[in-house]
Formats: sequence, C-alpha cells, structure tokens
Amino acid sequence: MTHGGVERRRGPRVSMRVPLEFEWGGGAYRAVTSLVNGGGALVLSPVFCPLRSEVRVRNLENGSEADFRVVWSWFDRAQEGVKCRLALEMTGPGESFWGPGYQIAAARMLSEDAPPEPRAKASAPSPTAV
Repeated sequence: MTHGGVERRRGPRVSMRVPLEFEWGGGAYRAVTSLVNGGGALVLSPVFCPLRSEVRVRNLENGSEADFRVVWSWFDRAQEGVKCRLALEMTGPGESFWGPGYQIAAARMLSEDAPPEPRAKASAPSPTAV
C-alpha cells in the first residue's frame, strides 16, 4: 500500500502458493495463497468472508497459526473451486508465519531493488618518468 508515494507494507509481496486452513463463521475451510507479504496475504477462498471478519489461519506447510482480518474481499468466478479472493491482514506478530520460503524470496527481492553500491572513482594513472 502506498501513501504519498511511500511504500507502507510490512514486507515485499511475493507470489507464493501456500496451502491454508482458516476458521470463520463456525466452519473450517481449505484455501491457498496467491501473494504473501510479512503482514498478510491474498487468498483464493472457497467461501466469501465479509469485510472486517476475523479469521484464524493455519499454514498447512509449517503448522503456524495466526489471527487475520479481512481487509478486502471480492467474488471470483475465473478459477474452478475459488469463489472469492480475500485480502487478509495479520492482526498480531507473525514474522515467521509464512516460513523460510517467504523470507528467502523477500530478501532476494529486497536485494534486487537495492540501489547499486557506489563504485570507487578510478584514479588517473600517475605519469611515469621516461
């Protein structure tokens, strides 16, 4: 998310398919991420969850659990079995929730976006006596 041209996300967005299970409205549902960042994810969901819904999410790859809030949701009929896309924001700490795959990909993205190190100026060769 940008505000005044300044990136305010908690980390870079990384395209990752992470299988999830989330609890909402008395049911448990399987879903998968499309994009993740340090503070949330875009999730392909079989159910629609209203804006500001609180959901408990379990990462099925590493067993981590965390609480999230739905910050955006919309219907999606483009993919079979996907009824909705949910933008989820993590409501508590969870730096390791997505696991080392996210951490490695995010570090790689940050290093690619970093400005190049300044080079030392090449000094002119000193004249030599002949």
